[in-house]
Amino acid sequence: MSQQKLAEAVGMRQPSIQEIETGKVRGTKHLVAIARALGVDPDWLQTGRAHGTPAARHAPAGASIIEIEGETYARLPLYDIRAQAGRGSLAYDGDPIGWRVFDLNWIKSVSRAPVDQLKVVEVSGDSMEPTLYKGDHVLVDLSNKAIAQHGLFVLRLDESLMVKRVQKLFATGTVRIISDNPKYDAEEISEDGRLDVIGRVVWIGRNVG
Repeated sequence: MSQQKLAEAVGMRQPSIQEIETGKVRGTKHLVAIARALGVDPDWLQTGRAHGTPAARHAPAGASIIEIEGETYARLPLYDIRAQAGRGSLAYDGDPIGWRVFDLNWIKSVSRAPVDQLKVVEVSGDSMEPTLYKGDHVLVDLSNKAIAQHGLFVLRLDESLMVKRVQKLFATGTVRIISDNPKYDAEEISEDGRLDVIGRVVWIGRNVG
C-alpha cells in the first residue's frame, strides 16, 4: 500500500505517514487505525516483536483499504444488530458477521469520514418501513453525530440500539425520534444520558424482488 493510500485509509496526510515510516515520529494516536488498514497486529507494528500476522487474529476487526486488479476498494465490516430498527441491544464494536467491499472513490463521494469510521449494518424489524425493510443494509458514518440536521441515525436509547429518523427541536431543546412506519408512535426526549448517537446513515442498499 502506498503512503498516500494508507493516509487516506486512516484520515491522515501523506507527509505524516512518511514521518512515521522514517522514524521522525515514534508515537501516533492513529496506530490502531494504521494497523487495521495494513492487516497487522498493533503491538507488532509498534514494537516489532510478537505477531506480524493479520490483525483479525489479535484485535477487533475493522475497515481496511484493499487493491483488486489495480483498483482500490474499502473493505467495511458488516454488523447484524438485532432489532436495530426497533428495540434491542448489542455491542456495536463486536466481531462483524461479514464484509462488504465498495469502490473507494464512491465511498469518498458519500462520506468524508476515514474508512475506519464507516460500518455497514443489517436492518431488522419493521418500524422504519417503507424507508427501511428487514435485511436492508445501511452505511453508517460514525464520525457524524450531529443531529442538528434532520436525518437517519443509528442511536442507542437506554439499552436499545435502533435506526431512526431524528429531528432536533430547538424551541424545547429536545429530540424527536421518529419511526417511518405509522403504527409506531414518535418519541420526544431530552438529550441526556439516555440517548447516545452512534452515527448518521449515509447510504441504503437492498435486494430487489
